[in-house]
Amino acid sequence: MNAHSLLTAVASRPSLVPDRSRIGEDISYRDRADCERLLVACYSLMDRGHYEASGELFSEDATWIRGEGPVHTRKGILASLHRRPPQRQSRHFITNVVVTPLGDYAEATAYMIALHGVRTADGPSPLPVPVAVCDLVVRFRRGEEWEITYLEPIQVFVPPSAG
Repeated sequence: MNAHSLLTAVASRPSLVPDRSRIGEDISYRDRADCERLLVACYSLMDRGHYEASGELFSEDATWIRGEGPVHTRKGILASLHRRPPQRQSRHFITNVVVTPLGDYAEATAYMIALHGVRTADGPSPLPVPVAVCDLVVRFRRGEEWEITYLEPIQVFVPPSAG
């Protein structure tokens, strides 16, 4: 990742701390629930290998901060997903989602536990050690429907062998 990409990514990062003065403002309970479902669906579809459907949940100009650096645009995100090894088995567990309104935008924070294993032909994969426990930082934009415009997992805990 070059310095310009890193600076751009950090400058556009939503805050991890929700603005309590805005909770309940400009966004309905349904909108909050829609944003939360959108985040969970993004990872659930990805985990099942439905990359096109997962990618459609991002805006055309979205940014996803990944381990290898920022990925820009829906097309770039789809290309990144398609580079995953076909034998990879993943599950992402998302919890503690807090959606904060910002007019036609919303920001959310959540916790995520990521598991990555190897798909087996003869049954379930062995249970892997979690790859990471992350804080998720997400920004949504409301057009005809809500879409993800920014997604960043920030590692909080990693397995002992990775730390």
